[in-house]
Amino acid sequence: MGPETHTSENVGKTPLRSIIVEFKKPAPAAGKGRNPSLPAPYKQVADHPHARVFELVAPAGSSVAKHTHGAGVLISLADGTAESTDSDGKKEAMTFKKDTAQLGAPTTHSAVNTGKSALHLITVELK
Repeated sequence: MGPETHTSENVGKTPLRSIIVEFKKPAPAAGKGRNPSLPAPYKQVADHPHARVFELVAPAGSSVAKHTHGAGVLISLADGTAESTDSDGKKEAMTFKKDTAQLGAPTTHSAVNTGKSALHLITVELK
């Protein structure tokens, strides 16, 4: 989708929350960018010339095998905590706050949901 000008109106009965990710540079030429792909339980939900979008629903106590993220945006749809372990074995505690977004640097890690409820994340992986 290219640039657009529009107005919006929430016609529902509950507050509307949105996180908008805008790409400021042209998309990489076909075949020239990264080709992001994440393992289960990640599920690809969208593909765009700039990025691929993945959804993660990880039950409490579950783990995600070692995988690599490129630069991107991580959007939390629920509160949660996890512990990631990088390629060198270094562990890092991660906290997610519902309805927030954070920029993510490239990383390779595995992770465990250390919270008491499911993690629900959307990851926008740049190509």
